[in-house]
Amino acid sequence: MSVQNRNIVWTLLSNTERGIALDRDNVAEVIEIISARWKFGAYENLRFGAFIHNETRHPERALPYFRRAVERAMPNDAPDIDAMLLQLEGAERQDWARELRQLRARSLAK
Repeated sequence: MSVQNRNIVWTLLSNTERGIALDRDNVAEVIEIISARWKFGAYENLRFGAFIHNETRHPERALPYFRRAVERAMPNDAPDIDAMLLQLEGAERQDWARELRQLRARSLAK
């Protein structure tokens, strides 16, 4: 996948953040297609998961991105992961937060 194709995701996310009227479910579909072909890091997966959870009609599709974020997190990503876990708990997703904390513990033990 070319860098130009990968950057489409960031352009779409930026446009939605600026209030440009785009179908957020279609943006999520583009995220799914491109992320299946490119290995994004923890921060990118957090952004994808947050967008899908907060901005689409299918928040349940965000969990795989949060899992990838935890799995790919480096020690300096800990504050972002911690913030995401707290936000999930605040959004009544305690089950997700619990699962992701367990995944994090396993990932750190490796």
